[in-house]
Amino acid sequence: MQIEIEGEPRVQAALLLALAACAEADAVDDLGRFIDDKAVDIAEAAMIGLLRSGGVDGILVAGERLLALERSTSTQDRIAAARILGEVANRGFYRHLRPLLADVDLSVRTAALTAAGKVRSARLWPLVMSGLDDIALHRTAATALVEAGEEALPLLISTLADPDHPVHVRSRIAGICGQLGGDTAIAALQLRMDSEDRRLRTAIIDALDRAGYRAPDTQRANIDDIIWQELTDAAWLLTSQDDVGHGAECEPLIRALHQRLTGIRHRCLLLSSFVSGTNVKRAGERLTTNVSQRAYALEVLETTLSGDARRHLLRLFENDPVSLRTSLATDFTQRRMPRAQRLALLVTPSGHRLEPWIRSCALYAVGRLGMTELLDIAVEALNDKELIVRQTAAWAISRLAPTLWQTQVEQHSPDLPAQWLEQLKHHSESSKESLMFLTVEKVMILRSVGVFTEVPEEVLADLAGYLEQLDIAAEEPVYGKGELGRTMYIVAEGRVRVHNETHTFVELGPGEFFGELTTLDPEPHSASVTAIDDTQLLALDRDALYELMATHSTVLRGLIHTLCQRLRD
Repeated sequence: MQIEIEGEPRVQAALLLALAACAEADAVDDLGRFIDDKAVDIAEAAMIGLLRSGGVDGILVAGERLLALERSTSTQDRIAAARILGEVANRGFYRHLRPLLADVDLSVRTAALTAAGKVRSARLWPLVMSGLDDIALHRTAATALVEAGEEALPLLISTLADPDHPVHVRSRIAGICGQLGGDTAIAALQLRMDSEDRRLRTAIIDALDRAGYRAPDTQRANIDDIIWQELTDAAWLLTSQDDVGHGAECEPLIRALHQRLTGIRHRCLLLSSFVSGTNVKRAGERLTTNVSQRAYALEVLETTLSGDARRHLLRLFENDPVSLRTSLATDFTQRRMPRAQRLALLVTPSGHRLEPWIRSCALYAVGRLGMTELLDIAVEALNDKELIVRQTAAWAISRLAPTLWQTQVEQHSPDLPAQWLEQLKHHSESSKESLMFLTVEKVMILRSVGVFTEVPEEVLADLAGYLEQLDIAAEEPVYGKGELGRTMYIVAEGRVRVHNETHTFVELGPGEFFGELTTLDPEPHSASVTAIDDTQLLALDRDALYELMATHSTVLRGLIHTLCQRLRD
């Protein structure tokens, strides 16, 4: 006798799973009738029930259908296969997830990563780890590794310790270890608290804070040493700012140095809290976020902080560069030097392990200032391992030695993007501004957009690699009403109009953006956009924008504010 199941599809699906769990003798036959049901919820529930509880017979009945979904040309079918495998959560089925984790379609890979976290097979962790290197996948991959728990820790810890892996991947692994917590993860993080790369050091200290780390007495001397390193770096940065001076040519560099000083303040605050307790962290945060509680916060810090660095930390947490300079001068004597000599130090990797963004900004200043005496430094930077540094070096050389730069680039950096090099050649031969923006220039454009002003420029520099530059001739369309879109556009140069046939809603110029609505909610465009003048746009894909919104809520708030304002208008 066949069991009849009635109700809404979701209700029927739940009943099917309950039936499978009962393991009745005729459950396989009953569930088998539903695996080809037109309602997706019902068909998937039947397959999940058979694979979970149907034994060998259930696998035989559902297996053929599952294989068909895995190998289907339909994206939705392959997503369904990943979803079913995740719900079944049988480690023995890990082989079926492997091709889905390497699928050409991003949404399939995302579904497969989610499933891998539920299947929890160690054989999948290397493939899941590879997702940490992708801006669109790393959050899903991290969630899967967190779900794996301590089983994934050995691979996470070994990768964290491997300097051959990119810093951004190791930083994300540090975040995962912080989420997992526990003695093993904390011990691995603690060993690398003094990482020479400040980006990785920040990620590790943040992870330890998230894991609730408190330094035992045996570790306090080590933390004091790290704080002293940070203060040494702060003194050097302040002197560097003074030597570089002011002017539009150096403005990106000055902001980059200031951002590094902000990072020092953040790290020292957390390091001090590991030793002196969470009151230090709360008091330090109040100094910058709550003016009315400033006096109370300072009193807490003065009574809580201890050690030789105490007086310097108080000035650092007050965020007063003048008093900080005065304080640091007593223990960290710095030598002043001419601008050119300081810029040379900022370009060349040194004991201060400057981030690629700072070195790129220094090269940009060298090129803008026309410092031919630093040509050799720029040529040496063509060998740098970071693309952003090599690219800015090539641009600087094109300005310092227009007749030599192509030979130098071919010799030292043959891997620079061909299209960008062609534009740079056009610039050097015609003495006109380059049509292809440098990463530094893209960051300056992004920074001019209100929703991005509070995002650190180093983060915007990472984002710039995902920006596509578009050149639109006057009166040419960017897109038409009714076309599908998932891209937000930023006007870098020129003007565009948003319109419905002949009726113009608004004209937008440099620093303004459009297309954000379909980026947040992919639907056909509700209006057309056409260039008024020859226009250059920066196109920001949905995945990159979502990543930015996830880490910087000010971007999301800014977009919502803009949408509301446009609706009112």
